[in-house]
Amino acid sequence: MKFTIRDLFLVTMIVALALGWWVDRSRLARLYNQLLLEHVREYHRQNPWLVDPFKYPPPTSQAPAPKPPKK
Repeated sequence: MKFTIRDLFLVTMIVALALGWWVDRSRLARLYNQLLLEHVREYHRQNPWLVDPFKYPPPTSQAPAPKPPKK
């Protein structure tokens, strides 16, 4: 099987399109996450009575699980 310049150009174009799409999607995802984080922080600044999830992680219980009753 012989490869021509046209085949090489076609493969190059497909790779370039895929890479461009991936870079664009990565940039959009990063921007979306940044805007969402800013929005959540601003919401917590405006509502100080809410617990800030960035400062206080959810509590974990160290108590053992209750034993089920025997039948």
